[in-house]
Amino acid sequence: MRKTYATVGYHSYTIENFSTFYKAVRKGIYINFPTVFVTPTLTQVQFDLLVTNYEAARTAYSGGGIAFKGAYLAALSALMTGLDTLGVYVTGIAANDPNIILDSGFVPNKVPSKGSAPEVSNPPVLTRGVSGEIFAEGNTIANADTYNCIVTKGYPLPEGVGINSAGQFVINGDDAQLPPGQPHQAIFDFSKSRKKHFLGLTSLTRYYFYFFTSNAYGVSQLSNPGVIDVV
Repeated sequence: MRKTYATVGYHSYTIENFSTFYKAVRKGIYINFPTVFVTPTLTQVQFDLLVTNYEAARTAYSGGGIAFKGAYLAALSALMTGLDTLGVYVTGIAANDPNIILDSGFVPNKVPSKGSAPEVSNPPVLTRGVSGEIFAEGNTIANADTYNCIVTKGYPLPEGVGINSAGQFVINGDDAQLPPGQPHQAIFDFSKSRKKHFLGLTSLTRYYFYFFTSNAYGVSQLSNPGVIDVV
């Protein structure tokens, strides 16, 4: 099987595209630290220092000319080397999964074909806001067009509830039993965004968040739930 890896095309990016790229890497790796990227080769502080030095040197070179070229090239080389080490690290963590590489901000050498249904998402990353507020973010799925979320209150989805092989959401009344006395209470978010925002949830209550994705060719299975107690 052909190995999937983080490409190094950023070595030939324009200044503008390079800036967009390293900002995406910063966000991708450190927003997913330590859930996905547990031991990156650079800490966020170290990465930020490389970026700060590079941007300062670039500004000085742009305004001051040839006298600042050497410092600029040195700062650029240091940032490139840092990105290269992160790319090797991400490739190892990804283990041939292009979606993990995309999550990091790097670009994989190959992505799943649009001609197939999306893969199953990881459990979403959940963040508390103010009382009753939760932010939920699914991981990037390379060939997904739409990200959906189902939220249940108090209990996970019971057996008999899920997405079948035809991409249909099924509730089997014989199997889908909650504990006696518990209401069927759920929220369905069918907006396309990978990032969801929920308000008005009940404080001091546990919620379960399931993601699934879709494109023109099909629907993924439900993810395992992300679980959080709402404040």
